Amino acid sequence: MYEFGPFRLDPQKKTLSRGSELLTLTPKVFETLVLLVENRDRALSKDELMAKLWADTFVDEANLSQNIFVLRKALGENAQDQRYIVTVRGTGYRFAETVREMPTASSPSGSATQSDARREPMIPASGRRLLVGAVGLVVLAAALIGALIYRRSRRPVLTNKDTIVLSDFDNRTGDPIFDGTLQQALTIQLEQTPFLNLLPDQKVSATLKLMNRQDGEHISRNVALEVCQRTNSKAVVSGAIAALGHEYLVSLEALNCRENGEVFAGQQVRAANKEGVLDALSAASSGLRRGLGESLASIRKFDAPLREATTPSLDALKAFNAGAELQRHGPDPSAAIPFYKRAIELDPNFALAYVYLARVYANMGENERGIPFSQKAYALRDRVSKRERLLLEAYYHSQVTGDTDKEMETYNVWMEEYPRDWLPLDSLAATLLSDFNQYDKAGELYQRAMELDPEQPFSPSGLALSELARNRVPDARGVLDRALTKGLDNVNVRAALYQVAVVQGDAATADQQARWSDKQPAQDNLGYFLATAAAQLGRLSDARAIAERDVKELVPAGFKEGAAAELSNLALVEASLQDFAGARRHAASSLDLSHAATGNRYAALALALSGDTARAQALIQKQERQFPQDVSLNRFTAPCVRAAIAINQRKFEDAIALLEPVTRYDLASGIGFESLYLRGLAFLGANKPDAAAAQFEVILEHRGVAPLNPNWALAHLGLARARALAGDAAGSRSAYTQFFALWKDADSGIPILQEAKAEYRRLK
Repeated sequence: MYEFGPFRLDPQKKTLSRGSELLTLTPKVFETLVLLVENRDRALSKDELMAKLWADTFVDEANLSQNIFVLRKALGENAQDQRYIVTVRGTGYRFAETVREMPTASSPSGSATQSDARREPMIPASGRRLLVGAVGLVVLAAALIGALIYRRSRRPVLTNKDTIVLSDFDNRTGDPIFDGTLQQALTIQLEQTPFLNLLPDQKVSATLKLMNRQDGEHISRNVALEVCQRTNSKAVVSGAIAALGHEYLVSLEALNCRENGEVFAGQQVRAANKEGVLDALSAASSGLRRGLGESLASIRKFDAPLREATTPSLDALKAFNAGAELQRHGPDPSAAIPFYKRAIELDPNFALAYVYLARVYANMGENERGIPFSQKAYALRDRVSKRERLLLEAYYHSQVTGDTDKEMETYNVWMEEYPRDWLPLDSLAATLLSDFNQYDKAGELYQRAMELDPEQPFSPSGLALSELARNRVPDARGVLDRALTKGLDNVNVRAALYQVAVVQGDAATADQQARWSDKQPAQDNLGYFLATAAAQLGRLSDARAIAERDVKELVPAGFKEGAAAELSNLALVEASLQDFAGARRHAASSLDLSHAATGNRYAALALALSGDTARAQALIQKQERQFPQDVSLNRFTAPCVRAAIAINQRKFEDAIALLEPVTRYDLASGIGFESLYLRGLAFLGANKPDAAAAQFEVILEHRGVAPLNPNWALAHLGLARARALAGDAAGSRSAYTQFFALWKDADSGIPILQEAKAEYRRLK
């Protein structure tokens, strides 16, 4: 223990006190003071200090200067006073104040020290001088060699396979504005570089659970080190902020969790005031990245300052962080909405808050309400990091313009710039699955996404559906069973499992998913899938009951767009089964609730099939004016609506011509066999039975593409009619029999079923 002036320094307890006041120092500042005091008889060079403070680690010399500045401030002096710490020009620093060594609690007395002090030297004075000189030369040589080794070993500390864990930011200021805020800011700042790979939230949550800790609880440095070790990660990044009068000190350290938390990189940056804290954190994170081995070229490319990547307002950032926490960990993500709106009120140019708000609405099934926020985010896209810009651009093209070509182009750039990010892989796969029939490519992308982050819960359901679309039913089931075993349980996994179970004829598993759905709120249940599956078997009254029950729950809860989508889907099902009155009624109800794109397009197709040409034309023309770049609308939906109108007008050749360009999308899962089925009807009307049969057979051979869609069941009937038209009575009877077997429990009053029975009687 040492005393100097009014201060007492205890290296064992790692404390510095002035009288009864305990002073707060960061670990590196404290170590700097101890080194200076213990070597007070000489000047310590900057190289020696840096080599001892940051052994085997690269940091800038500015970090040492910052430590000295903070230390002088804590001791109540400045660079001019130099009562305690003297700057030795051209060398480094020396501790100048008289130091009194005090016995520590572990020493019973000072007798041993006194005895040693009285002992006569065994070497003559002249010899001592020679020995001291020789030792000094050895020490100097060792220091020079160490410095050379230190300077030459600036190789990357991390590899491209390493992950890092973030501990919660240590707020030592007592000011709640920094609670959670700087943690969120640091995450955004580090995520913008492809060099670093942060351990995903899902993996952190799963590991905390194994440690008998709650998801979302405070992650101290020690807890983060344990998470790091359990997940075989490489490092923990720990941040802290301390107040120095009106100034602030922002510190970042990288700890090697495989070496008992040894610090191998660190940065400290001073902010002159609270408004400068985000700038200080930006500078500290850039320096830390350099210390971890990231190249200067990479840092320059992926280093948007926080005030540009997020907001210069700490209050806005705090509101944003509260929303993000609720979205990540809360039971109801919609609870984040008021916090994101508050962040936007505080900073109207907070681009990231706009895009997160838009995503919350989209995840609620209320995309129309999110579009204005997505448009605003896109307009502010220059005010985010490169990664966040790619995210919001892809989202904008997906949810606002519908320009799938640009959306996929953005995902490809994202994948190239950030090869360890699973999100663009998953998103591109979902687009290929829904809008194109590239199931091999989609499956490959989903696999890669799962390899990059095995804990993220989104890709397993997509992979299972890509397997199902390729008729690999057992493989699809295996993917989902493994996901549930790992605890990756969500509505997407349940929906995929329900579809697989239906294809397998596994009634027990299908019923289990239906019971699970009954316990969920309407916005998160399987109502759409259950209603569609019932309609596929001709149980139209059951399909209506499911859809209408959901609508009664969704509308009062504010989910009008979701309710409209269920009603428009019901209308399309009714139109396919030739209940045209019901289709028109439910299409009108859907349009009364919402003008969102999905509901409007289903309604337009339902009205076209039902013979309401004028309303169908008006709807689709309005959509084309509103979304001129929408790929799905212009290449698929609009041609199908016009083909359905042509079929009702008995212009079969026109319908066939309208559907010809759609051929490349025929087996996309989001299309639900619609173009194939309409083309089959058009060929029947044009008296081309073989061509018609070919369309229906493609549907029957690829049930896994849209396993619950009623068009799959109706394709049996279409095939029966095509074979009858071709004079193949036996083949026709076989197809009719299969259709009736599927519809053995169907509602007897369905118009298309009554027609089929009459046709079958005539065939006999």
